[in-house]
Amino acid sequence: MIREQLTNWLEIDLDALSSNVKQIKARLAVNCRLLAVVKNDAYGLGAPEVARHLADQVDYLAVSTLQEALSLRSEGVALPILVFIPPLRGQVDLFVKHNLTATLDSKQTLEVLRGSGLAVHLKVNTGMNRLGLAVAEVAETAEQAQADGLIITGIYSHFAAAAEKSCAQKQLALFKQVLTELDCKSIKRGLAHMANSAAIVNLPEAHLDMVRAGTLLYGQSPVTLPAGFALTD
Repeated sequence: MIREQLTNWLEIDLDALSSNVKQIKARLAVNCRLLAVVKNDAYGLGAPEVARHLADQVDYLAVSTLQEALSLRSEGVALPILVFIPPLRGQVDLFVKHNLTATLDSKQTLEVLRGSGLAVHLKVNTGMNRLGLAVAEVAETAEQAQADGLIITGIYSHFAAAAEKSCAQKQLALFKQVLTELDCKSIKRGLAHMANSAAIVNLPEAHLDMVRAGTLLYGQSPVTLPAGFALTD
């Protein structure tokens, strides 16, 4: 049998990754943290290797699924990991065992997580309309989550189109409205984050407590970069 010989390969320059981290951090306020999105195997570049390299350069990681998070933990990655897809009932023990941060996006998810003692980030729907708590129910859900023993370490939302400033600013205003309500009620909310790669570049008012860098980390920008913002791919 003739075996097919591979004639191409992908070479990853980890120094380029570090250079991009520095470029991003240079645009952030001193106390603003950086979350690296390493979903889909770090966009095909190898999530464990990327995560280990970034261990002392970023504050948080994010993945889409529990399996992605478990893969990182099995490779010795110790950074906090936020899992975007909320846990199913049979997955909660694994979240607890591997010290993963769960997304709390609905009253149904709250029922699943009740009594687990998990760290959670509240997910707010400000206009993407995919997942998330309605603006009007965030405070009540947060109070109930704390009463049920969950630890709120963050709150976030997703832009529907961060490259469209007027639309993004409306969503950001709604999110800030939620933050103000929680603060006025003295409800602990943890790190607020909304800015993705596009918003990191063109919407600095959205940087808040933390930003989520995805394609920007890997040398690609979804929007035109300003002068002096030089990515390495």
